[in-house]
Parts: sequence; structure tokens; C-alpha cells
Amino acid sequence: MEEIKEVLQQKALEIIDQLPDISDEQLEALRNDAQLRECCRELLALKGDLYLYEHPLDVDGRLAMLHEAETDKKPAGRRLLRWLLPLSAVAAAIALFFIFSHKNEPDIPAGRVYTASTATNPKVEMTVGGEDIVLPKRTQEQEQRFTMDDYREILSHVDPAEQVAFNVPSGHSSDIALSDGSVVSLHPGSRLAFPAKFTNTERVVKLEGEAYFNVVHDSRPFIVMTNQTETTVLGTEFNINTHDGSATTVTLVKGRVQVKNKNLKDNDKVLLGPGMQTVVKEGTFTTQEQIDTKPYSYWAEGYLFYDNAELQDVMRKVGQMYNMTVEFKNTDIMHLKLRFFAERKAGLDAVINRLNSMRHFHVMRSGNTLFVDESVHDNCITATRLPM
Repeated sequence: MEEIKEVLQQKALEIIDQLPDISDEQLEALRNDAQLRECCRELLALKGDLYLYEHPLDVDGRLAMLHEAETDKKPAGRRLLRWLLPLSAVAAAIALFFIFSHKNEPDIPAGRVYTASTATNPKVEMTVGGEDIVLPKRTQEQEQRFTMDDYREILSHVDPAEQVAFNVPSGHSSDIALSDGSVVSLHPGSRLAFPAKFTNTERVVKLEGEAYFNVVHDSRPFIVMTNQTETTVLGTEFNINTHDGSATTVTLVKGRVQVKNKNLKDNDKVLLGPGMQTVVKEGTFTTQEQIDTKPYSYWAEGYLFYDNAELQDVMRKVGQMYNMTVEFKNTDIMHLKLRFFAERKAGLDAVINRLNSMRHFHVMRSGNTLFVDESVHDNCITATRLPM
């Protein structure tokens, strides 16, 4: 028994002494061995203040000190004095955070492509000047349209300079009519902020998440601000997606837009024409001259449409749209290419049935999770698998 304990202590000390360069094998051992984790906790508690980054420690010497500390009958504070004096309190906090933040990270299955929000009873929310606004009942349904009549009714007594914000949680979407008549189709998990009325020489809105914009032509520029970009138009249709926190994707359907990388001092920018798309990431633009814009415009019209898309991308959108976790039991089928079309308001069950009409995969719902696996009924073919 003592030998097992000594081996655990040795492993724990080696892990601690290698911070912050802990190996993948050591991290896996921590995740899978509760006794090893507990031993690390005990050692960190004993040492209190660890300073490992600039002062490598003698593993054998420290193990001897640990044994001495366990057997010595002196008060605990004096027993550990030799451990505590040379060490740094700041480094101790870093070490504790490093080990146990890794340990507490949930293990995400390799085949998971979307994780549902755990928010209780999520609903579309609107604030004006920071105050919550009660929305029409239909606006709380999964698919809703906030019309110009709704807009005028709610904002009739609001200062035009007040800032309005729409928050659309996962599992919902919303069409919003702005004061100039422009319509914004907000995707699940998105937020749009804008003035109650456009009174300045520019029409400026701020977006987090993804939205399709149908902008009414006006002499005043319409500007969409995101964390990384500033997109300027006069009147056009385009899509902006910021769900990938490290990148912003702008896709133009009609007209012309200018996309500026606002994080660069020289304000790099690119001009897009119809059918063009640019991705802004790490200070650079990656632009495609011709892409299929139908998935974006069809979304605004109420449809989920993909052509020659990977199954994992389709399922990720389905998970986001209905707030369902999506896991592939067989990761080999994640890259299957397919053509898919469904009405968004038809509901999740209808979308699942339509997906299951295709071959080589099967979608099963269990609670709040969609599991995707190989089909057991390959003879039930109503769709064709497109070549990769």
C-alpha cells in the first residue's frame, strides 16, 4: 500500500515540477486517475506557494521532504517551513489554475459539433436604453417577425437617440424591421444593437453572432460594426457571421459593400461584388470571388438550404437552430456531402425525418441531443450522395 502511495506521490511531483509544460500523457493521467488528482491537491496544499517557472525543483529531494513532513510530529506550519520559504504565492495560484482548470474541463466527445445552450426557458429579449421591453406574444415563438407596426408601437414614446438591443438565444430566430425600413434576419444566438431612430448622417448598427441584412437604399451609409470589421453599404443584401470568435465572414448577395478591418492601423479594406465572400481573421482578408449565396438568402426567406455541403455543417446549423446538442457516433460520416432543403418553421421532427430520408446516415433524438450514425437501412434511398 505504501509503495502505491509513493508511486502516486512521485508521479504527482513530476507533474507539478513540469508546469507549465505538462505532457498530454500526464494530463490524460490526471483526468483518468482520481487518486492522482487528489495527491496533486495534497501536494499543492502542502507547498502552498509554488514557484516552478524559474526554479526547477529536485524531485527526489522534495519527495524526501514530503515523507519527513508526514512523519514529523512538529506543528504543521513548522514542518512545512522549508517548503514554503523559497516559493512564490503568485506562481502557486498559476500552478493551481493550470492543473485544475485542465482537470475540470469537460471531456467533449470527438464527434460533437454543437453544444446546446443550458439557459432555462430562453426567449427573445429587447431592451431600450437598458430597460426590458415586453414583446408581442408571437415574438417569443421559435420563428417570429418583429414588424414595422410592432416597432412603431413600442418605440412611439422612446427618445430617438436611445439604443435598442435585440437578443436572440439559441433555438430562436427573429426578423427585425429597423426605423428606415431595412430588415435584419437574426440567426440563433445573436444580438443586434441600433438606435431607436436613425437621425445621424450614418445608419450604424452593432452585430454579435450572425444576421442577414436587406438594407433599404438611402443616401446615408448603412454601417454594420462587429468585433473585427466595419461593413459599409448604401442599399444591398448581405450576410455577416461572427459566431467563430476568431473570424468574421461577410457574404454579399446583391449590390456592393466595403469591408474594413478595424483592428489594423492602416484600416485595410476590401470591396465585394455580388457572389463574393471575405473572411477576416488574424488581421488578414481571405476573399473568394464566387460562392453560392442561396443558403444565405433562403435563410431570410424561411428555409434551411445546403448544396454540396458537409453533413457536419448541416447538423451544426440544425443544432443551433433548435438548440440541440449534436454528436456523431461515427465520425467517418461527418464529411459526407449532400444537398438539403427544409422549411425552418416545419419543426425539428420534420427536419429529422427529411434528413433520415437520405442514405448512409441516421439521426436519432434523445432528450436534448441529436445522435448521428450510419444508416441501418441503406435501401431506403430518396436522395443522392454527392461526390466530395
